[in-house]
Amino acid sequence: MNVGVALGFLALVAAAVVGLYLLRPPPQRVRVGSTLIWQRVLAAQRGLSQRWRWWLSLLLALVIALALALAVTRPRSGEPVRDPKDIILVVDAGPTMNAMRSDGRTRFEHARDWAIDEIRRNGAGARFFVTDTMRTVSTGTFVDAERAQAVLKGLAPAQGGAPRFPDLVLLPKSAAGREVVFVTDGVSALEGPTGTRMHSVFEVASNVGITAFSVRARATDPTRFEGFVELGNAASQPAKVTVKIAGAGRDPLTRIATVGPRGFGSVTFPVEGFTGGALQASLEAPGDVLGIDDGAFAFLPFNRVLQVALVTAGNRDLERALRLDPRLKLSVLTPAQYAAKAGFDAYVFDRFVPAQPPLAPSLVFQPAAISWLTQAASLGAAPQVTNWLGNHPVLENVSLADVQIEKAAAFREMPGALSVLATESGGKALIVARDKAPRVVAVGFASTASNFASQASFPVFLANAMQWLTAEVPPQSAAVGAVRVPFENAKVEAVKAGKIATRAVPGGTLFTLPASDFATVEAEGVRMRVAVNTTDPAITDINASALPPDTVSVPTSAGATAVAAAQWWPALLILAGVLMLVEWLTYHRRVTI
Repeated sequence: MNVGVALGFLALVAAAVVGLYLLRPPPQRVRVGSTLIWQRVLAAQRGLSQRWRWWLSLLLALVIALALALAVTRPRSGEPVRDPKDIILVVDAGPTMNAMRSDGRTRFEHARDWAIDEIRRNGAGARFFVTDTMRTVSTGTFVDAERAQAVLKGLAPAQGGAPRFPDLVLLPKSAAGREVVFVTDGVSALEGPTGTRMHSVFEVASNVGITAFSVRARATDPTRFEGFVELGNAASQPAKVTVKIAGAGRDPLTRIATVGPRGFGSVTFPVEGFTGGALQASLEAPGDVLGIDDGAFAFLPFNRVLQVALVTAGNRDLERALRLDPRLKLSVLTPAQYAAKAGFDAYVFDRFVPAQPPLAPSLVFQPAAISWLTQAASLGAAPQVTNWLGNHPVLENVSLADVQIEKAAAFREMPGALSVLATESGGKALIVARDKAPRVVAVGFASTASNFASQASFPVFLANAMQWLTAEVPPQSAAVGAVRVPFENAKVEAVKAGKIATRAVPGGTLFTLPASDFATVEAEGVRMRVAVNTTDPAITDINASALPPDTVSVPTSAGATAVAAAQWWPALLILAGVLMLVEWLTYHRRVTI
């Protein structure tokens, strides 16, 4: 009830009680012989006594009536109850709202409780449109207080992603001109329309987070890798941080780093001892209040020897060049010994192609016209390589300018995902590659029909080809939330979340990870790793707010009524009942007569 109306109602009740007490019943006339005795008795014994009894009875009646009237108006302490109206209530659910405040509760918990209290303060007649900055919940229209509170209680802060103030233009026309209330910590620097009433839940706190984590090859030795961890410090004092990297194959590695105030630092780890796969970095720092940026994932390439089969009727130069690569364990087979079965990581076919495609990636020299690969047609004598893609991984640091060819076949048709890597003077393809798993590189001439094997680029070409054929799709990094991969009907499994539900989208697959994790994506023989992290410096910097700190704490638990907004009407009813009992006892004991 409106405060002015409530006060007027209480005054009216009090006036009614006093008025009733001032009303006197009409006097009864009784004939007596003399009033002298009665006058002396009243003057001596009843004058003062009668007056305080009357005042006591009036006081009890007033307190009982006012207690009942207050219970009807249902007042609450704290802010006054407002007139019923429609309010748009926006709650910041961004990642920084996960930060813990000094009372052990998060900024988001304070924001949600304040929003629920705001609903209660506006009375039962008000209506609310509730939404959040991460676009996860919305009432869809204006609803009553009970429904609005239920929506807020089901809201939770995100662990990644960029907050955005809701586009109020898209709200129903009934929302036009309504009051907008925004509860936020101010770190996302979002602003509502003009006139938006903001409530701050910001509190300065200490936080150190991982802002970058990657695994990279060393410049001096590409076969060795190191882990790089970047750290951000949101506090105004230096922070001493313990950083740990864990993975398969060895015990975790630990480093201690000091990060300057409001700055960044880094630490590196030698990771050769790990066998490969997912690496997880984590940190520990005294006073850290935000946990979602304390861990991150990266991918370490598997460092293992490749089992390669050379299928040839005899080619000493090709065999010798392949054995020079320390990453390869070579097995030499004749065409009669070949069988399309698993067991090799890759095949090298020399002037031979099986009728059925192999199960592993293949490097083919001078293939016949086999339908599973492509169709080849003989070229004239001594074709010359004139153009090649030096930026393709297979031909990186490879020169074909001095290659002399005696006999070759050109690839006329290129069905599927075939790319032309090199052409002769007439524009016909001499080297092609298929990126679809299992990968294939096809060369239209043999090393025995050219001087390619004697060129300095030949071992480089073989090493590049083996690396490209057997390499996984490069790992992908993604932010927490929705992740899209360019493979249709893919299956996804994460280290922490396990099997992930997916949704098919045009040209790919969509899945969602709500927290930092490491996912493996498989589709049609293709495997890709995805490191999903919360490594955004804007999230780690939880003190980057222009709002004043929230100096009023709401000491409530989830779902409980705030003390500042406690409802006292049940106590008033109990008080009225007790006073009625007192009035009854005093009346029957002739105290208030």
